[in-house]
Amino acid sequence: MHNNKFKPCVLLSLLLVFTFAFKSVAQQTLTFTETQVNATVGLDRKDFGGPYSQGYHHDFNLGSSISPCERIVSISVDISIQSYTPNIPPGCSHSNTFYNTYYGCAPYNGMGGSCPTSNVIEELPFPPAGAPYSQTYDNDCNPNTFDFGGNFSVDIVPVFTTGCTNGQDAVNQGYVALMYTITVTIQTDLISCTGTGCLEGTTTVQPCNDGDPCTENDMETILDCDGSTCVPCMGTPIDCSTGPTTTLPCDDGDPCTTGETVTTLDCDGTVCVPCGGGVPIDCSTGPTTTLPCDDGDPCTTGETVTTLDCDGTVCVPCGGGVPIDCSTGPTTTLPCDDGDPCTTGETVTTLDCDGTVCVPCGGGVPIDCSMGTTTTLPCDDGDPCTIGETVTTLDCDGTVCLPCGGGVPIDCSMGTTTTLPCDDGDPCTIGETVTTLDCDGTVCVPCGGGVPVDCSTGTTTTLPCDDGDPCTAGETETILDCGGTVCVPCGGGVPVDCSTGPTTTLPCDDGDPCTTGETTTVLDCDGSICIPCGGGVPAVEDCTNTLVLPCDDGDPCTINDVETVEFCDFGEICVPCAGTPQDCSTGTTTVQACDDGDPNTINDVETILDCNGSICVPCMGTVTDCSTAPTTV
Repeated sequence: MHNNKFKPCVLLSLLLVFTFAFKSVAQQTLTFTETQVNATVGLDRKDFGGPYSQGYHHDFNLGSSISPCERIVSISVDISIQSYTPNIPPGCSHSNTFYNTYYGCAPYNGMGGSCPTSNVIEELPFPPAGAPYSQTYDNDCNPNTFDFGGNFSVDIVPVFTTGCTNGQDAVNQGYVALMYTITVTIQTDLISCTGTGCLEGTTTVQPCNDGDPCTENDMETILDCDGSTCVPCMGTPIDCSTGPTTTLPCDDGDPCTTGETVTTLDCDGTVCVPCGGGVPIDCSTGPTTTLPCDDGDPCTTGETVTTLDCDGTVCVPCGGGVPIDCSTGPTTTLPCDDGDPCTTGETVTTLDCDGTVCVPCGGGVPIDCSMGTTTTLPCDDGDPCTIGETVTTLDCDGTVCLPCGGGVPIDCSMGTTTTLPCDDGDPCTIGETVTTLDCDGTVCVPCGGGVPVDCSTGTTTTLPCDDGDPCTAGETETILDCGGTVCVPCGGGVPVDCSTGPTTTLPCDDGDPCTTGETTTVLDCDGSICIPCGGGVPAVEDCTNTLVLPCDDGDPCTINDVETVEFCDFGEICVPCAGTPQDCSTGTTTVQACDDGDPNTINDVETILDCNGSICVPCMGTVTDCSTAPTTV
């Protein structure tokens, strides 16, 4: 068995090289290389229940980080095969070689099935000689996440059949030998405030001081792994509603107020409440002036207004003028309309200042059809068959100047018409219409325009029919009454069966040679079998239909005894039981001791036929002489 006594030295030297090379930078590329020399040979560690094949096992310790924010990003595995030497004995089969990758197994202890299958990252079958292999596993922060100090394992397992002698010790027995190189490359990177996935760092929000006197509750966000700043220190701005303020006297520049104040934010002097709040000066407390004015009323004169000196506020509005009326002020006479459309030339007298009526509108002259305006309007002379009549009336009161008349006779092209339902006498159409002149009923468009009826709109009749299928009965079809069109084809019949349709009984053969005269009953329409073939009577036993059977004729000196019997009744013997006689040349025999009556022979034997003891070879012995027989001195 190979051992891994050199592995700690290789790993330690690599870790030292990379630790010193990257002591100031936490992003690392760590490369570990092992060969078959570093492998621990033993039964497959994957706990799939066995039986386990023997393989090469490699464990790679992922070491420790050189920064609290360092994380493993990915692990790459590259396998190259330098040689494959098989020496597979008869009865053994080596079908393929597995590359198995694990994370989180305990270091290999030589025991088969020592690592749960849940720790398997990947298991891939290759040809017996293996193949080049390269794979990168990203760290996804789920179960089996790669972390410093973890155990990453890569095994190469040549699989042998379970019935193979020493198949579970194939590597040590020299059935197969692999030379290879396994390279494991570890990529690391730093957790950051903006990282994602496994590089997404946890953070802590903590109090701080941002140096701004106008903020409070200052907080900063730091990266937990090394305390670096993710979100700089900042606080909630203090404003006039949340921070301390001071109220001071001021001047708002308004000459009509006194005692103003301003409120400012203590931390930076921001004005929270502008200068104001002074007590207003009004008409009762401040000096005023009375001046002439115009109140806008043309019918008054001599008005005055009193204002506050500080800002001109009106204390007493413009007013106090003397009113002008029709007797004192100028007037004007103008044409007007007294509202009577049948008069003309009216006048009205009004006060110039405000239009007050001094003399109401009146004094007009009456008008008639010869001098007034008239209007010609459409009218109806009562004749429904004329149109375009007119009447002329006096605009002022509607007096008729020219009576209604002058209409033009109307016809179907110009008069109103009505379209009504009708019947054109064709039973195969529906929805006909006729158009008539409204005024006198004259037919403008004769009855017509009907829509042909079909099976969905017309009346139909269901009649019996024959669909041509002899195995159905009671079929019907639906036809359109107006023209006989078939709406629903003939069908819907009830299937005929052996209980409802006519049948025929025919001779048949049920396949039994011991019966005769069988019959079968079939359905006439399609030949379906209603009563299977049967009902035959037993055939006559006359030894014309026989069967040869083995038997025993009671003679021990015969073999292959047979008899011929009636086929339909084995009890009827047609040829009695008889066999082939045996003799000494065909039957079994026995050699047994005997006495041939000759005192000068020994070891006398004879051969007899076993079946009846008949002598096949007579009794005889071996002749003796002085050297073989007993003698007397």
